Amino acid sequence: MKILIRLEGKLKKLYPEGIEVFARTGREALGMLSRFPGFRAEDGVKYFVRVDPLHYYHDLDNPLSSDVLTVTPAHGGAGGASAHIDRRQKSCHP
Repeated sequence: MKILIRLEGKLKKLYPEGIEVFARTGREALGMLSRFPGFRAEDGVKYFVRVDPLHYYHDLDNPLSSDVLTVTPAHGGAGGASAHIDRRQKSCHP
């Protein structure tokens, strides 16, 4: 199935029109991103993202029911479990 991966936020600057891939599941579609500049492992950048309409981790392996995935950057570490690591003191502060 042809899937449009629509990028939002700072990711939209990379591919304003989105990226089209052929995939059956969300995992396959998102895995295809690793072939594009800005998302390749050698680019050395990792993103925390929210993917709509996927709501749960196990949804990644379900057959896609939509031909559009919207990828929105999220702030990593946000929430009650976030912590600041002070490398000078080798300690962790909530």
